[in-house]
Amino acid sequence: MKTLFVRLLCLTALAVTGLSNAAAQEQKATDPANAPATKKDKAKSNTYPLWGEVVAITSQTLTIKGGQGKGDRMFTISAETKIHNDGKPATLEDIKVGRKVGGSVQKSADGSSKMLTINVGAAQEAAKSKKSNAKKAADSDQDKAAKK
Repeated sequence: MKTLFVRLLCLTALAVTGLSNAAAQEQKATDPANAPATKKDKAKSNTYPLWGEVVAITSQTLTIKGGQGKGDRMFTISAETKIHNDGKPATLEDIKVGRKVGGSVQKSADGSSKMLTINVGAAQEAAKSKKSNAKKAADSDQDKAAKK
């Protein structure tokens, strides 16, 4: 009788374990966090912010001054590129050489960089100044901490 009871207990334990594993597998398969990346997700991961000074502008390209010791960067402009000046819709004519611009860029599979948005105007200048001032303050705090 004891042996029969132990066998039934073991079979029940195996059955419960098997069912819980099957349920876990099913949940894992339907969980959006475990889903493979979609084209939209891949496009999003290929998008990055841009900030810089305009060196040249044409109807099809925007060239931004490169960083210290780096070459200038060229980006493609298309009909889908959204341009804003101080938060309002704008045109290519609003973008002038020497102005600071920000925006977002999408890296294509062929290695080219396409402008998704271009932001011109005082907001871009203020954002860069704020970021620069915050970095200077942080550097100053680090210097003070190092001296202690």
